[in-house]
Amino acid sequence: MPYSNRSLRESKSAINENYTNLAFKSQTFESFKDLTIYSKKRDENDNLVEIFLHDKRSSEYNLTITAKQGKIIIQDNSALLEMNRGTIQKYNYLTQKTEIMEFDHYLFNLNDNNSVKASNRLKPNEYFFYELFNLEQNLSESDYQKLITERHERIVDPLLSIVLASIAMAFVMQGEFRREQNSRNILKAITIASLYLILNIISYSFIKHGSIYVTLPYLNFLVFMIISYKALNNNYRLKHVI
Repeated sequence: MPYSNRSLRESKSAINENYTNLAFKSQTFESFKDLTIYSKKRDENDNLVEIFLHDKRSSEYNLTITAKQGKIIIQDNSALLEMNRGTIQKYNYLTQKTEIMEFDHYLFNLNDNNSVKASNRLKPNEYFFYELFNLEQNLSESDYQKLITERHERIVDPLLSIVLASIAMAFVMQGEFRREQNSRNILKAITIASLYLILNIISYSFIKHGSIYVTLPYLNFLVFMIISYKALNNNYRLKHVI
């Protein structure tokens, strides 16, 4: 599951990075988040004529670029716009001043590198099991606790089938074989199994708030296994079958 989640994220990231190159059309103002591009003409080789570009992705300034011609190129998994003979207007939000610069050749990165890095941060369910035991040192407290929770979920969740099967076997077969008795037993088993699942979810939420609670899901499993064992040991039907 972590492998498929991670592969899906990498594929999605690759598509997002090159979305500008795939969707950009000539004679149309195309907007990609805080980036707006216009070109009078675009040929089959991605050559552009009379380019206008407005970039508001930075929180400190915005850029307005015009160029006579250019070309979209893909390099190191990034979409780049190579422009010739144009001007750059840079407006600084803090100083409220505009700087203008002319250029003969300018290479502009169409990818939002900051958002790409943020989107590439792995979620807890995208970590491989061994990675959850070798966590990075620079994690925030919140991220660290989430990964600790994921680690214990990976250990406890496979035990789910064992405890649910034990509950079903212990309580469904209680008492004498009668229709009314069977209905009560099924309802009892469903109630106890639901209680186990609810307590399991609550125990995971506690772990996210502190490592001192890591034993809770294991205690929950142990308690319900003991309850199931005692109920099974006193099972009327099994005693009479034997």
